[in-house]
Amino acid sequence: MVVARFCGGLLILTSSKLSQNLCDLFSLSDNRDGVPENKRRYIFEDFFSTKPAGKGTGLGLSMCVKIVEDHDGRLTIMDDPDLEEARFELWLPVEKKWGVA
Repeated sequence: MVVARFCGGLLILTSSKLSQNLCDLFSLSDNRDGVPENKRRYIFEDFFSTKPAGKGTGLGLSMCVKIVEDHDGRLTIMDDPDLEEARFELWLPVEKKWGVA
């Protein structure tokens, strides 16, 4: 676990192996503003942004999801029970099964 202080808040990064070492889990939490519950279902969509017009494209997280899915992984957002804000979880398989066409 890595704990860092930034802008008056805490940032926590953890990693672990799951499912008999078949999957790595990385989670990132902070105790800042979080992500409102009503925006979480849209946060990974193309062009969704919480910023004002002209202050971002809304492609950052949607691109991240596509990259993670290309590697048979998963990126999710949920409540963090310890910090009471949002937690992002990145699940990646330890070994990728590459098919040859």
